[in-house]
Amino acid sequence: MIPDSTHIPAEDSHDGTVSLTQLPTEIRQAILEEVILSRPVPARNPSESQAERFNMLTHRGVWILDRRGSSAPSLLLVNKQINEETKVVTARTPVRCYVDLMFVKSCGLWPSWYFSQQLATEYIDSVEATIRLFEPMEDLDPCFSGSMSLVGGAGGPPGAVWDFYKMLAALFIEPGFSFLEDWFSLENFEPNYVVRKLVIDVLPPTDGYPHRSVTFTEAELDSDAGYWAEGRYGANDASKPAELRLADFLLGHFDCLWDVGRGTEYWAIFCECVTDRIVFRVNGNDYRVYNIDRVIEMCMRDDFIDIDPVRKQTRLDNLAVWKAWLDKRRSKMKLGLPLGDNPRPVTNCISAGFGSPTRRGITEGNN
Repeated sequence: MIPDSTHIPAEDSHDGTVSLTQLPTEIRQAILEEVILSRPVPARNPSESQAERFNMLTHRGVWILDRRGSSAPSLLLVNKQINEETKVVTARTPVRCYVDLMFVKSCGLWPSWYFSQQLATEYIDSVEATIRLFEPMEDLDPCFSGSMSLVGGAGGPPGAVWDFYKMLAALFIEPGFSFLEDWFSLENFEPNYVVRKLVIDVLPPTDGYPHRSVTFTEAELDSDAGYWAEGRYGANDASKPAELRLADFLLGHFDCLWDVGRGTEYWAIFCECVTDRIVFRVNGNDYRVYNIDRVIEMCMRDDFIDIDPVRKQTRLDNLAVWKAWLDKRRSKMKLGLPLGDNPRPVTNCISAGFGSPTRRGITEGNN
């Protein structure tokens, strides 16, 4: 029980100010909650945080910082009164994660993670990400140069798109720290966390560059490398704002997940770990919304292409087993119940051989 503020003796004040403990309980709790949930101001540009960044050997294009914890531990040390109230406020406040992602052309993805409180349960209320586009700065260490590839592979997306996807997927294992293996499959994916809502907001650039392309640097466009500049999904359409082009570029690849075929094992993890929805925003405005229940409903309508009848039936049987397991898991997720040790019953339920989806109805929003 939180002690009533009327029992706290008034502190002497010669300048007319009121201390935190003199405020009414409701106001004091609101202040504590605001402090706990407020996110830190991110670095203004890549140069400010480059000295502290390191990468994972299998993901050269992602340069991370040690994640920052909440302000709650500091509040616990103020005095006994604030200690008790901070514990009460923290216990009732949903866990929120914030990540600022600097998208530095040719130099990688630079995430900075912050958590409103310690991850005491497997449920995270929301993960809110901001994405900011940058041209490489002249004072960046040479180790960053060329670490991000936006040249498409043989029938697949560029390496940077894979890194972006794996960074998102890894937040279900250990937000801010873990990365998926290069050769990802459902078989080696064991999530520890469930997120109610994932919000990704692409913000306007602030570095003063024209950003004729959101995937290649100005120098690359003016050199022979410009010949290879990927213009898919409007990346080089300078008639549109850079933040809109970057959102379209990421979404163009993200949309490729949603089919019961070669992409199914990639979208399946979002169905297993996101309760409500994934929202892409552009400068604070909703741009594309993936309602996960709707995604599952639409994707499960896809049909097979012509394949061997025996293989087709095996895949249908495995998919039905996985879907039944998924329905039970999602029912628990929506109620916030412990998921326990209940691994997916099949991992080979989803492989190439299914037909292409009809994406109409999967998303809500502008596109």
